[in-house]
Amino acid sequence: MIKKLLKKHETELFKEEIDYISNSKFSESYFYGLPKIHKSEEISNAISEQNSEYIELLTPNDLKFRPIVGGPNSVTQNLSHFIDIVLKPLCREVPSFIRDDLEFLNHLPKTVNPNSELITFDIVSLYTNIPHDLGITAVKYWLENTENVIENRLTKEFILASLKLILERNIFYFNGTYYHQKKGTAMGTKMAPSYATLQTNHEDLTLIRANDHFHRCSNGRFKIFPLYMVNRQNDFLRRKKEELFINILNPGLNDK
Repeated sequence: MIKKLLKKHETELFKEEIDYISNSKFSESYFYGLPKIHKSEEISNAISEQNSEYIELLTPNDLKFRPIVGGPNSVTQNLSHFIDIVLKPLCREVPSFIRDDLEFLNHLPKTVNPNSELITFDIVSLYTNIPHDLGITAVKYWLENTENVIENRLTKEFILASLKLILERNIFYFNGTYYHQKKGTAMGTKMAPSYATLQTNHEDLTLIRANDHFHRCSNGRFKIFPLYMVNRQNDFLRRKKEELFINILNPGLNDK
């Protein structure tokens, strides 16, 4: 599939790029979990109680794992790496994207009403919940609505076809069985962060038009509300935030 794609678009790519994408050694991808130690209350309590350089806690019942499809040698990894290089400049063009903590400080107002409150939202399991059609539509939007960012030699058709191939050919191995991920993007593929950024910021455009103080930070959001609005609408926001913010656009993504 990759060689067929490259053959179709060979006039857009340098020889070195074609060689890098198509001639790498590959092996099967493995599924594993990274423990979310920082979110375990039992581990946190053990750290406080044991007051030691290390703690002894054999089986914390509330320990959760972040699912990873490790694909450093997967058949699509080099293509994913190339597409990530292509998409990263687009991320800098989206109006609500914040790169890091220092940039976050630059977006805070110089003066804030004492009765204001900072409200944040976080998307649950973002990468694995983005429907392919929604993500590809978002990338298509940014490709069509940004100028002089992507090299002219690379067509929209090649970028989107590559993205589709990476998303739909995510095969991994776990506990003696091969699986095909049908929804979302693998946590371990190179282009995942850029892809998720473009998708969520595409949805954010609706929110930005409604409020200039709305910004995105990785897979979270922050917004500054006057406190009287917060007090008056706290219950309403708790009940309605999903349909107000994200679920009106994609029912598969949930804020918390």
